[in-house]
Amino acid sequence: MSAGEPREAGFRTERMYTYYHILDCLRALLHQLERGEANLTIDPVVWENTTTAFETWTQELASGRMRGLWTVTPEDVERVRHLRVLGHEALAGRPPPSELLPLIKQSLIPMYGPDWELLPDWETSLAIHRKANQTAAIPGEDPYKAFERIDWLVAAHMCGGGYIHELAEAIERGDADLPVGLSAWENTMAALDAAVLDHVHGRAQWTHEIVMLQDAERVRHLRVLGAEALSGGPRSPEIGPLAKVTLRMLFGPDWKSLMPDVVAGALAIRNG
Repeated sequence: MSAGEPREAGFRTERMYTYYHILDCLRALLHQLERGEANLTIDPVVWENTTTAFETWTQELASGRMRGLWTVTPEDVERVRHLRVLGHEALAGRPPPSELLPLIKQSLIPMYGPDWELLPDWETSLAIHRKANQTAAIPGEDPYKAFERIDWLVAAHMCGGGYIHELAEAIERGDADLPVGLSAWENTMAALDAAVLDHVHGRAQWTHEIVMLQDAERVRHLRVLGAEALSGGPRSPEIGPLAKVTLRMLFGPDWKSLMPDVVAGALAIRNG
């Protein structure tokens, strides 16, 4: 990773970079321990900085100052502190404690969820945002305005996709409590509607898919149906199929494989 990558225009990358760097660093150590490698290659300074950021993030989540998808408790914060100490000992050349490997796995679940192993790495995640930045460029546009416009487009794209997926999945599972707030849904879907219209009318290009007025109408219809469900009203059977069509329009035919990254990206933006 080059020093400039976390500040690429078009995405609030500082928070996203931290989110994925923690995951990448812990997974790297985990895989080395699983392989039984004699020489652990994580830089002790990188470990110290990364686990300090991890501890700070879990503290913010546990205290409620930051919102996440999963429940983080004070015990989870203590677990991360303990992980930092044990990892430091192993990276200082001492034999890795037997509890270090399971502790890494236990520490990842509260922040990244039970499917943390399926989440992509930083480079994979960044590739999606680079693609959005490139396709959204307008020749001759003022760089500052381009930064703001592209940042807004990617935020609408990621948050809209994340909310749509989370809501549809929760309804399909029959969850009593839906994971999206009504005002957040309304604001995000309004932004997504505007972004789709910008694409239709040629004011922005942020997807290689062909986007038509019917797609904007689907987004509006999904917005209304989702708001009804989030208000305690009926959960329309149209939401699931409509969500799938919309997600394909937003992310292409391989949208299902991108959903872990999209949800993680939406979470990082909301916490940013």
